Amino acid sequence: MRDPTDRLAPIVRFAPAKLNLTLAVVGRRPDGLHTLHSVMAALTVGDRLSAAAIPAAAGETTTDTLHVEGLDPGPPGENLVLRAIALAREAVRPTWPAAPAVPPPLALRLEKRIPIAAGLGGGSADAAA
Repeated sequence: MRDPTDRLAPIVRFAPAKLNLTLAVVGRRPDGLHTLHSVMAALTVGDRLSAAAIPAAAGETTTDTLHVEGLDPGPPGENLVLRAIALAREAVRPTWPAAPAVPPPLALRLEKRIPIAAGLGGGSADAAA
C-alpha cells in the first residue's frame, strides 16, 4: 500500500479572534459542566496555524512539534492545538490507511497574534484551525 503521507501537503489555517456579544449559562449537563448560549463576532485579527506531516526519512521524530512565533501561548502542556491534534490522532488511528502504523507526526507552526486570557478565544480558535 502507498504511504498515505505522500499525498499530504502542508496546510495553513487562519484562526480568527472572536468577541462574545452575549453569553448566558442556560443549563447544566449530566457531566456537571454548564450549557452555554453565546453570540459571537469574528474579528479580523487572528492567529495563523500551519501543519505538515514530518516524513519518515526526515529523522527520528515521532512526536508532534509546535513552533510559536509572536505572543506567548502559555505552557506547552496546556496548549489546545497540541491537545486537539492528540485527540484527532486517537480518533483516526483505527481507520488510518496505513494501519497498524500510526498517523505521522506533525510539524506545527503557530503565528500567535491573539493574547492569551484576553477573552478573545485564541486558544479555542487555534485548536479548531
